[in-house]
Amino acid sequence: MPSNDLAVEATALTGPQTGPQTGPLTGPLTGPLTGPLTGPGAAPVTLVRSRQLPLRLGNGADYQIFLAWPEAPPPPGGFPAIYLLDANAGFATLAESLRRSCRHSAATGVGPAVVVGIGYPDTELYHTRRRTFDFTTGPAAGGFEPTETEPPARTGGAGAFMAALEDLKIRVDRAFPTDPRRRALFGHSLGGFFTLQVLLQRPDAFTSYLAISPSVWWDRPGLASGINDLPGRLGAGAQKRSLLVAVGEYEQSPPPWRQPDPLPIGGDAGGPLHRRSTRRMVEGAREVARDLAAAGIAAGGRLAVTFEELTQEDHASVVPVAFGRGLRLATAGGR
Repeated sequence: MPSNDLAVEATALTGPQTGPQTGPLTGPLTGPLTGPLTGPGAAPVTLVRSRQLPLRLGNGADYQIFLAWPEAPPPPGGFPAIYLLDANAGFATLAESLRRSCRHSAATGVGPAVVVGIGYPDTELYHTRRRTFDFTTGPAAGGFEPTETEPPARTGGAGAFMAALEDLKIRVDRAFPTDPRRRALFGHSLGGFFTLQVLLQRPDAFTSYLAISPSVWWDRPGLASGINDLPGRLGAGAQKRSLLVAVGEYEQSPPPWRQPDPLPIGGDAGGPLHRRSTRRMVEGAREVARDLAAAGIAAGGRLAVTFEELTQEDHASVVPVAFGRGLRLATAGGR
C-alpha cells in the first residue's frame, strides 16, 4: 500500500478503494446492452490495488497518473518501479501482465513491482498532440513529418518532460517503498524514441529501458550524436544499465493478413505502405540497438543491449508481447 506521506496534491493515493465511483467512468453505457447485463449488481471492472489521479508535474503541465502496487510486502531494498509512457493505452495491460507473472516468480523470472503510468487527462488511448510535444526534442529530421495531426503538433518538449519525470519519481518514492536502484522506463513508438533519448541524455535516470518499436526515424542524426557521447555519460563506476529494443516483424512490410490499402490517385506516395518503407522501423531499430551495444562495450560494459524482432507482430500487437520481455528485465533491475 502507498504510505501516508505523499505530497498534498497526491493524497488521493491513500484514500479508500471502496465506495461509489464518480466522474466520467460512471456515465451511461452506450450500445445495445440490455437485460441482465445492465441489471442490479452490475458494476465497473476495476484493477486491484490500483489508482489514478490528476497531477500537475514540474513542467507545469497536467497529467493523469496511473498507479498499481503489489500485494506482497516489499523486499528489504524496496520494490522496483516501472514508469510507463502513454499509460491511457497501456497501463491496464502492463499492470495485469505483471500481476499474473509475479505470482510465480521462480518460473517466470518476473518479480513484484510498482507500476507508474504517465498519461493525459480526457484521453482514451493516445493524446497525439501532447505526446508529440513531450516526446520530441524538435521537428522530425530528414524530411519526415508526422501524419497524425492537422495542423502539425508542436515539438521540442522532451527536456521539460524529462525534468517532470524527475519530479514524479520523487513523489512516487515518498508514497511507496521503492528501490531507487531499480527503476525502469517503458515507451512505445514515439515514446520508445523518447525512452532512447532519456538513456542517451540522462542514463542514470533509470536502471533499465524498454524501447518498443522506437520511432528512430524521427531524428537519426540526433540519436547518432547522443550515442557517440554516451560512453562518457555512463561514467566510470556507474551502475550498469540495461536496454531492450523490441520491434515487430511486420512493422516495415505489411503482414500477410492485411488487405491492401486502396491506392490514392498517383500511387501510394505518403500513404501507409510508403511510410512503412521509408521509416524502416525494423532495420532502423536494429541499427540503433547495434550502435548502442557498441557504445556500451566502449563504456566498459556499463550498458547491456538486447534487440528482439518479435515474429508475427506489427506496430500495435507487439506491445503486450514486448511488455512480457520488459517485465523480466525491469524487475531484475538490469542485473
